[in-house]
Amino acid sequence: MSFFARPSARWAAPANGAQRSQVILVAGSPCAGKSTFVREHMRAGDMVVDYDALIAALGGAGRSHFLRRYVIRARNAILREVAAPNIGPGMARLPHARRVWVVKGAPTRQERAEYRERFGARVVVVETPERICLARALAERPPEWRDAVSAWFRAYVPDDRDERVSGGGGP
Repeated sequence: MSFFARPSARWAAPANGAQRSQVILVAGSPCAGKSTFVREHMRAGDMVVDYDALIAALGGAGRSHFLRRYVIRARNAILREVAAPNIGPGMARLPHARRVWVVKGAPTRQERAEYRERFGARVVVVETPERICLARALAERPPEWRDAVSAWFRAYVPDDRDERVSGGGGP
């Protein structure tokens, strides 16, 4: 059965009638194809929380060092809302996205485990060979991305709980 066809009882509505969003962490090296994977699998009504897209929305990659703290705060605020109950005393029911895709490098088991524990997330690791990620970085990104690709591969620790998908074999 494919990753997307697996039924999951944990996403049933909580007893108070509130709806919970399914969180899917899509992890992988820079230039592995995480955003592409999400674009190919998301549906209408899904939300995407993507660091690179947030950087672009706030002014572009050329200023990413300056924008980093704002993007991290925005991402964390969105995730707090996703994790919070959407109904409470005196509150109207708030709509939630059916699925929330979080695009993040997350090379360590601990980072991915935090998403599983905090959000009940499914974790998908986009596996693309390092040489391909480096070629994509060279062709499409600023020079410092090559170092980020190498650093991700040095830090990456696989976990049998992760769903692994291919990120493709070409630049």
